[in-house]
Amino acid sequence: SHHDFHPHDLEHDGEAHFSKLIAKETALTELTMGRLMGNYILFSDTYIPVQTGQAFYKALQADGGKGTFYSLGADVHCLFYK
Repeated sequence: SHHDFHPHDLEHDGEAHFSKLIAKETALTELTMGRLMGNYILFSDTYIPVQTGQAFYKALQADGGKGTFYSLGADVHCLFYK
């Protein structure tokens, strides 16, 4: 019987298969963390990070537009609302 996420021949192909699977998950995790850290979203507990029009609208709805948008500079592709 064949299981999801397992090669057909686990005894011969298992190590290579799982090495590739781990490498893929590692790359995706590093990409995600790099994006979050690169835009400081990971460290913005009290601020609402804004990168899209929808996020902009939701940030304004959070307090009826009474807050302020902050930019950390042109190299950070994110606004922060508080």
